[in-house]
Amino acid sequence: MSTSMNERIKKRRLELNLTMLEVANHVGVSEATVSRWESGYIANMRQDRILLLAEILKVEPGYLIGWEKSETPEPPPPQLSDVYFRLAKEAEERKIRPEEIREALDLIDMLRRRDRKK
Repeated sequence: MSTSMNERIKKRRLELNLTMLEVANHVGVSEATVSRWESGYIANMRQDRILLLAEILKVEPGYLIGWEKSETPEPPPPQLSDVYFRLAKEAEERKIRPEEIREALDLIDMLRRRDRKK
């Protein structure tokens, strides 16, 4: 059975336990826009939005568009998914910006490299 783009978007978002707001923030659109994508009201998207949407949904852009018939990748094990979900929620509650998370990850990488040199 063939699914439409809006069905693939919604199915994958739910598999990853992402909210519409999380998807919207990553792609740079409103939550209402994500809702309209999922309902099928907006069928055409800009290429850059498709790429960002595929990134957060952890699929190839071709899968979203319907060019690839392959199944989506297996979601992470539930315990791992839960950990990431809780961390994302905590970051959102603390109003941590994505660039601050990137800086923290860069710092962790630097500390790891330093520890390996010892």
